[in-house]
Formats: sequence, structure tokens, C-alpha cells
Amino acid sequence: MSNATIPAAVIHSSHPVLYTLSYIYVLLAALLLVLLAYLIKFIIIDETLSQGTMLTWKAVSNKFNVALLIGNISIIGYFAFEVVAVFDDAKKTSMSGVGTYFCFAGLQTCLTWYTWLRGEAIFDIVLPRLLACMRATVFAGTVVLHVPPILALVGVFVEANAVLKRISQVTIAVSGLVLSVFDLGVCLSFSLYLRNASTSPQLLHADNDRFRITCFYGLITSFIEGTAIIGYAAALTRVAMLEFQIMMIVVRCFVICGFVSLVLLKVALHRQKEALRASKANSALLGSHSWRVSNSPKRIPS
Repeated sequence: MSNATIPAAVIHSSHPVLYTLSYIYVLLAALLLVLLAYLIKFIIIDETLSQGTMLTWKAVSNKFNVALLIGNISIIGYFAFEVVAVFDDAKKTSMSGVGTYFCFAGLQTCLTWYTWLRGEAIFDIVLPRLLACMRATVFAGTVVLHVPPILALVGVFVEANAVLKRISQVTIAVSGLVLSVFDLGVCLSFSLYLRNASTSPQLLHADNDRFRITCFYGLITSFIEGTAIIGYAAALTRVAMLEFQIMMIVVRCFVICGFVSLVLLKVALHRQKEALRASKANSALLGSHSWRVSNSPKRIPS
């Protein structure tokens, strides 16, 4: 689920439209803070305390929660830095611009790892021969995603030159390519699983319902973020700054929707787990009742 081709920093100037954009970014950051509060509440109350589990760091810090929480904090930071960046000098790299790059890299890394962690078992079932390749793209993507932010940080203290710019462009392209390959693998694996899960006996197992949910939301996320990439490419064709910025707002909203869809995946999996638990409890209750009825002493007619 790649957004690596969407750079965090955008064109900055003193145009009054950008001051309006700053308020939009504040609003988006505020909404994402609400989402973060909900995610924390869901992890602490719904997944931990309501299950009778003692609230400890170990109980709430599993790999899925860590990926989503860091991703949520990263996307909040991304928009917070964008609010500051609209007032920056467009002719040089600023710390706020560097912040947007790092936050975006953090967001993309968390989304990729969350998708990998949720889908690894599905990849192994559907395309086992490509599992090693999928794993390699995740690790390689994590590395190359953080090269452009590091180069941007260097650019704050060192005057940018042609070599530095070329390296940055190449690493952005490579990260986009690597994660696009991962996206294609995700879409192919999830699509094949949904198509064959009901007809192929080898795909039927206890986690079938959970895998269906993972595939459904995973494909939605891939579609949303793929649309964001296409939207960014279209925005680059706009000459007028106003048109470019309006299109970029739409692109960033798609990025947010992609992250929200993964949060919804987490909620849906939890609800499926609760429904399964309730179903087993009801079955056990009915079985116990039937046993009592069948073993109760029968009245002998007088």
C-alpha cells in the first residue's frame, strides 16, 4: 500500500491561498487527534479491560497496536508540520519541511508493516513462492523510505547540489517502485483468496472469516491509496498553484482514508472475534441445557 511517490513537502509561497490551507491542515490534524483518542480508547477498554485482562504495557503494546499508533502519530505530525511549512521560505529546505518528510516516511512504514503483519499468513497460503520476495520488499522499502528525509535534513545544513538532488530523486523513485511491487502482491494475494476461499478446500480453516475481513479492508486501502497516487500525478500537471493545492488537499484526504480503513480493519477483526466468542458461549449453554434435560429423572406415571 504505497504512497512513497507522494512527497511530504509541497510548493510554498506567500500566496494567500496557502494561509487558508493552513487552517484546513489544522482541521485535518484535529480530526486525526480524535481518531488517535478513539484508537487508544479501543485498545485500552475494548481489547484489554473488557476482556478481563490487566492493563499493562505488554498487554497493549503488541506489534499491531504499535504500528497503528505510530502511524497515527506520524500522520498528525505530517499535517502539523504542513501548517508551519506554509509560512516557510520556498527557496530553501526548512526544518518543518524535513519534519513532513520524516512523518510521511514513518506513516508509510507503519502502513506497510501493518499490512504485512495482517496478511503474511494469507500470502503464505495463496502465493507461498513469493513470500520471501514480499518480505524483502517490506524490509527494503523501510530502508529506502527514510533516505529522502535524511537527505532533506542534510540539505538544511549543506547547500543542495546536483548530486544530492539526484540521489534524493533516485531513492524516492526506488522506494515507490519497491512498495508498488508490494502493493501488487497484496492486491493479487487478497483478490485470489477472496475468489477461491469458498471453493478451494485447501483454503478453508479456522481463520477463514478473519482472513476474508483482512482481504476486504486491505483491498479497500490499496484502492484508496492507489487513487491518491494517481491524483498526485494529475496534480503535477496543474500549472496554477491554486489548482495544484486544491488537488493536493484531495490527495491528502485519500491518504487519511487509507489509514482509517486499516483502523476499521482492526475494529472489524475485534468484533468478529467477539461474535465468535459469543457464539461458542451460546453453543456451550445450549449443550449444557440439553444434557440436563436428557439426564433428568423421568416421572413414572401412577
